[in-house]
Amino acid sequence: MFSSSARKFKQLALIAVLAVINVVSFQNCGADFAVRSDLSMGGGFQAGASCESQLQGQFESTYAPFLSTTCKGCHVPGGAGKGAFAQSDKGGAFSAFLLATSNRIDTLAVSSSHAPGVTGAGNASAISSASQAWNAAVTNCKAGTGEDTGSGAVTSDKAMNATATDKDITWNLDSEMSVGTGNYGGATLTIAVRAVTANNYTTHYFNRPRLKAGTRPLHAESIMLKINGQLQNLGTIWSLTSGDVPAGQTVTLSAVQMFLEHPTLPSDTLALSFGKLEAQ
Repeated sequence: MFSSSARKFKQLALIAVLAVINVVSFQNCGADFAVRSDLSMGGGFQAGASCESQLQGQFESTYAPFLSTTCKGCHVPGGAGKGAFAQSDKGGAFSAFLLATSNRIDTLAVSSSHAPGVTGAGNASAISSASQAWNAAVTNCKAGTGEDTGSGAVTSDKAMNATATDKDITWNLDSEMSVGTGNYGGATLTIAVRAVTANNYTTHYFNRPRLKAGTRPLHAESIMLKINGQLQNLGTIWSLTSGDVPAGQTVTLSAVQMFLEHPTLPSDTLALSFGKLEAQ
């Protein structure tokens, strides 16, 4: 933890907006469901209470009744489906829902081929109402957070060479940032990366992004990944992070693990983009 004078990083919204990554299952327990981030509610910093509460309230009053009845055949703890968003525990269901993304749930819930007899056009009305309420809440929570568009400070590209074991990749901010060269007081940025192959899918996992301030305190906002030079617009809690790191201290910017299905090549590179990264 850091001193009471430091403003805690704001994990403002555990928002799942874009269906872009790693394949898991839905009601038919097959491999056709996309998720983005491996949510961890423990460790790290306190979530922004009002925003998270608003989103969970929308989930519990809209999506949860539908999912807990329609999808309970697979998507409960111990069930065949990956992603227990149909479970009775509200907190657990909400976390799993965020990983699955509302967009993907909306699509598969009305697909007649996804789980014949369970999903299809008959779900359209319930899903449409839930989706509208959810998207309105997401828009409200994202307003004014300074979410990264990829135009701020960016680290240099570094080879990942990822294996099944976590490997730290570290940047010297004074010499390996696109802006502020020599002005970060000896600060470093570190992230753990690993790659796991299962069922013919290779997944990169990104953990524990850490800023170590040197002689100067740092202010950072909005983190996003760049893989092989391409910004990964995941629309996740990392992109909504904002806060300060006191001089001489190390702060883990997010306890949330990100993962990305991506062909693993020897030439794969990683960079991190910040909406803002400043020495104070």
